[in-house]
Amino acid sequence: MGYIQQWRVADFPDYIPYVSLDPLTVGIDVFIGPPKMLHRGHGPRLMRAFLGSHVFDDLDVPACIIDPLPDNHAAIRAYEKVGFAHVSTFVHADKAVYLMRLLRENFSANESSQ
Repeated sequence: MGYIQQWRVADFPDYIPYVSLDPLTVGIDVFIGPPKMLHRGHGPRLMRAFLGSHVFDDLDVPACIIDPLPDNHAAIRAYEKVGFAHVSTFVHADKAVYLMRLLRENFSANESSQ
């Protein structure tokens, strides 16, 4: 139905001049494939589970970032439901980036309050 992958900010130093990030910060990329699976609330649930078991399970990770296209309003809303907040918008590699960050202390795997 899709995939989630993670990467360390430290592995992409060309990204750091655009925004101040701790090098231990982890970035994630999310893709939900089949159209029939979109807009059903799967994204936030899957992201919470992934963040809890693969990102914030590492106690050294202070934050997680994600960078949807600025006009992908559905994705941005899904990420906000997980707790991500907008940090900045900039152009990187000829692509507009809407950078969002979730701090460890703001993460909750519990979706009942969302």
